[in-house]
Amino acid sequence: QAKSAWGEHGKGGVGAFVVDVTNEQAVNDLVETGAALFGGQIDCLFNNAGIQGMMVPVDEYDVADFDQVMSVNVKGVFVVMQAVSRHMKAGGGGGKISKKG
Repeated sequence: QAKSAWGEHGKGGVGAFVVDVTNEQAVNDLVETGAALFGGQIDCLFNNAGIQGMMVPVDEYDVADFDQVMSVNVKGVFVVMQAVSRHMKAGGGGGKISKKG
């Protein structure tokens, strides 16, 4: 389940949300919920999900930990970008998607 913190900013709104980016359904639900909070439209995404993982020599790094890092840092970023892009496209408009990290 997503956690949110949002408030008004100028004419529009701004929101910050926390969700498990490795869960595609949770991300899709959040995109719809987030858009509904702000009149049905998403104009901008600042996609900033990532985890560091263990700081150990590569020969000691557990493959399951590596899989988790890749799932969040690569797949998770893609899942969020894809969901927001689909929403923007369906609304007939565009927007700005920014990936940091």
